[in-house]
Amino acid sequence: MTTVPAPATSIDSAEFDGVRALVTGGASGIGRATVRALRMRGAAVASLDLRPLPEPEQGILEIPCDVGNDASVRDAVAKVAEDLGGLDVVVSNAGIGSTGGVEEVTDEEWHRVLDVNLVGTARLVRTALPHLRMSAPTGRAAVVCTGSVAGWTGLVQRAAYSASKGALHALVLAMAADLVLAQCQALAARLADLLLHDVDAGRHLGHRMLHLQPGVHLDEIEG
Repeated sequence: MTTVPAPATSIDSAEFDGVRALVTGGASGIGRATVRALRMRGAAVASLDLRPLPEPEQGILEIPCDVGNDASVRDAVAKVAEDLGGLDVVVSNAGIGSTGGVEEVTDEEWHRVLDVNLVGTARLVRTALPHLRMSAPTGRAAVVCTGSVAGWTGLVQRAAYSASKGALHALVLAMAADLVLAQCQALAARLADLLLHDVDAGRHLGHRMLHLQPGVHLDEIEG
């Protein structure tokens, strides 16, 4: 179910006026906070999620998307570009958790976690690139990936998850080197931030996400 974006009405709604963005994992947590922060600042936003909200909020496109499935990603991105008239900002936020040390994690679990947390971002960016290239002359084209301190800090019983976020860090650096047209930025959110539901905190986070300076590849949010 989708709804056509309506004009934003917040007092700072012109900040991202004209920006067209999508956020994966946008139905809850840090993803929803980001969607709302972008919308409140004037962006046209699409929330992509495996389980989109059944009752869309005004001005937000709710689109089903499984980042672990290439056809699903392609269909979702195509719909976003069609409904919003293009695409400027891609926020790759969808991810899954995993518990267990290297002795406990099965091959199936390794593949499941890496396919969503790492390859899912690659699928998304690969699919969105033609649209971002068209946006590049406007100076708005950007790719933002939600990372974790688990990517470079050893966490107990988080072998697969930590490895997936460390690999995501490396992927972002590689994309930043390859994709001169877009700002490829990683946000390392503290574990508590991943369960972010507070609107005010979400506004602050969204502000930080969209105001990283070009060329900055890593920014750890401290609170």
